[in-house]
Amino acid sequence: MTSGIRAELKIPAAVACPMARVSAAEDVTAYSMSKSVDPHAPKHVTEEFSVPAVDELSEEIEETELEKTFTDGSSAIYRFERVSDRNCPCECIEQHGSPVVDVRGERGTLYVVFHAADREDLRQVIETVGEFHPQMEVRRLVQSRAEDEDGSKSLVFFDKSVLTDRQQQVLTTAHELGYFDHPKGANAGEVADELDIATATFIEHLSAAQRKLLNSILDTE
Repeated sequence: MTSGIRAELKIPAAVACPMARVSAAEDVTAYSMSKSVDPHAPKHVTEEFSVPAVDELSEEIEETELEKTFTDGSSAIYRFERVSDRNCPCECIEQHGSPVVDVRGERGTLYVVFHAADREDLRQVIETVGEFHPQMEVRRLVQSRAEDEDGSKSLVFFDKSVLTDRQQQVLTTAHELGYFDHPKGANAGEVADELDIATATFIEHLSAAQRKLLNSILDTE
């Protein structure tokens, strides 16, 4: 039975990633295009990403770090080289055998999508990424709808009773206002105002609810 899981991680302040830095400096969305490894120097990695075309990059970005390889007037492709490093969010994921399928940068934050074979693989990936990037958040988890041997569909259920009434209210309000959307329909302060609570209180309730959701999905305590 297939039990694969599609996951999206949010990694704030990913300053070690040139793509994230450009997205912050230029206030644009950057999309990863390709990555290659030199077979004669496995630690040498070359990556490319695209951003809306700009005349010049901000002074915050070192010109020697990036090379513009292509532009069609509306978008530009930049290339950079780096040494393979476990601190890289994508490599944190890939070392567990889960290829990264999508990466984008927004205002210095990375959003990374990958597929885990099962819940144990997902747990290991989240632990590894969290070790190097403690501000990481799990934005989305989708488990495969697989057929059992008898042909029936296998689904993942979550018991909402593990959440307090307040936690359910916080999640529902955040969802209705578009807090989890891309781009966000509301920020933490706006959701907190709608709930008539402090922003710190909203974040506390949301974090507690997310932990319970993950514990249920990942079969952890």
